[in-house]
Amino acid sequence: MDAALYWKIDSYKPKTEKALVTTPNLVFLKCFNYTLATALMYNTWPHSQWMRVVHAIGMFCCVASFVMNTVVLLLLKRERPKTTFTPFSIIATSLSPLYVIPIDVITMFTRPGGPIIIGVALGFYACTYLATGGYLLSWFEDFLLLDVWAFVLFFVYRKVGWFALNMREQDEIVRFFKTTCYDFIEHAPKAELLYSATTGMCGIIAINLGKIAALCLFRYLGAVAHLQALYFSGLVGFYILAFKFDFNAWFITYWFLRHHKFEHLSAKQFLCKHCEHHDAVPVASIGSADTGFQEGFHRSIAPWQYTNTFLFGPSWIQYFAAMGDEWSHNYCPTAKYSSILQFKHVHVDHHFARTVPLGFHYETEVEMHDFKYDSALWDNIASFMPGVTLPEHEDWRELRAAAEAGMFSWEGGPGSDENPTSDAGLVRRRESRSPREKRNTVAARVDGGDNALYRRRPSALPRRPDRVGCGTSHDAALPRTQLAAGPRRALPDQARHR
Repeated sequence: MDAALYWKIDSYKPKTEKALVTTPNLVFLKCFNYTLATALMYNTWPHSQWMRVVHAIGMFCCVASFVMNTVVLLLLKRERPKTTFTPFSIIATSLSPLYVIPIDVITMFTRPGGPIIIGVALGFYACTYLATGGYLLSWFEDFLLLDVWAFVLFFVYRKVGWFALNMREQDEIVRFFKTTCYDFIEHAPKAELLYSATTGMCGIIAINLGKIAALCLFRYLGAVAHLQALYFSGLVGFYILAFKFDFNAWFITYWFLRHHKFEHLSAKQFLCKHCEHHDAVPVASIGSADTGFQEGFHRSIAPWQYTNTFLFGPSWIQYFAAMGDEWSHNYCPTAKYSSILQFKHVHVDHHFARTVPLGFHYETEVEMHDFKYDSALWDNIASFMPGVTLPEHEDWRELRAAAEAGMFSWEGGPGSDENPTSDAGLVRRRESRSPREKRNTVAARVDGGDNALYRRRPSALPRRPDRVGCGTSHDAALPRTQLAAGPRRALPDQARHR
């Protein structure tokens, strides 16, 4: 049924099927995913002693993330659809790459540039294999595993940092999200923020799991030398594909939108592949590759994906892509490093319970789906960003230029003020304030330029707006409990951020 849906996906209108997203199903899905992932890691146990230590540390971090993510899910009290438990459907749907990948490979030859991309990749593979004479380098397996664990441990550091920053900003984060469809964060803010961080960490693990799975398979087949050729050919082949043919834009145009739509239309696909990405509160820590766990793993093994982790080798670009994904999912205007909101990024609407937009370009979404911004959602966001004028719509060129300029980067860890370009000055705290002031105030840009003036705003609005951002505004009033907040002393008019 899903195979037929995917084959004719272009003829369907986008919508999201959430009927199967129940707590029993999610718990079983996570246990199934994480057990198989742990088994794959165990079966790639390295040969050298020093690498065994690194492998053990990496596995410990992964298992700890898996356990925390599952336990926190059990502890959260969320309102979900009626109790439904479909374990056999989850297992069957997990095998969907067996038909999705062949369909993609077949249709790839019909896409403009598809045969060229295949030819370039195979050409570099053949040259690399011949250059090594078909012999396996003694250090290759350790190098591949080190590549995996360096990536994982780097993002363990980042996720811990994001979580620590969210804990310091907890009151401010709750203050915004309680006016949206994420108002459940009020009941257990620490647990919800931990769930976001561990969900993002599990996604990071998934997008590198392709290397682990490939090593297991090629070991079994006795063909690790061919994996070596595929892996190292990507060092050159990837950059030719990425820059000469703009493979990233090609991938989004032909495959990301197609898969994303499929994983919202099918209730089974949404549950198994994508819903984890939407189940967490959208703060920076959920960032990985816009995926759930299985979806990330699927991308890491699909032969045409730019996130394929063994075909394109040790691609350092993944570090920047995943860090950019953190920045581009920080949808809380009262949290630090949320400058993505000043561009009116269309993907924000998607995370507040709307199916459309499916992609990232405003013009494309208007043309394909007649997309319109949720005015209630953006009015609410703007009320938490005084002095910032939002554009009429997103300009993808400005957004891309901002990302390339390093607006999503930071030094010294999340929350550090050492990097003045880390969030373009939209939501940044003055280091001269006391911890209490930092917790209860937000700095907002009053005017543009390098010498932007800043002012503080009260930590609570005089009146709580109706809950927004669930695809529609809600008429029902929210609970009356509010965060304690007193009057705040305004900064002098000439106060400037350093």
